[in-house]
Amino acid sequence: MSYVDVVIDNNTNHTDRLFTYGRKLEDVRPGDRVRVPFGPYNAPRPAYVCNISEVPPEGIKNLKWVKDRDEEIRLGDIAIQMSLWMKRRYFCRYIEAIHCFTPSGSP
Repeated sequence: MSYVDVVIDNNTNHTDRLFTYGRKLEDVRPGDRVRVPFGPYNAPRPAYVCNISEVPPEGIKNLKWVKDRDEEIRLGDIAIQMSLWMKRRYFCRYIEAIHCFTPSGSP
């Protein structure tokens, strides 16, 4: 089993961090846009995969799983690395940096 760290496509300070989900879909890679259950009602939300790990995160209790992958939107490795750098350098939100590399008009 592997795990993914994702950025939820939600432009608030409350969700400006990486969230860990389980990955059953083997074709999910960094840069992919996926849907994940999020919040108290597990509403499906778009998210962007930043990292994949084979090591389970410490202290995680109720692991949720990636639902599916968007076949049309995938960011390259350089775009993801640049987004993470932009977050640190310019003190913007993760999703604001990622949106610099997504196609305009994408939901």
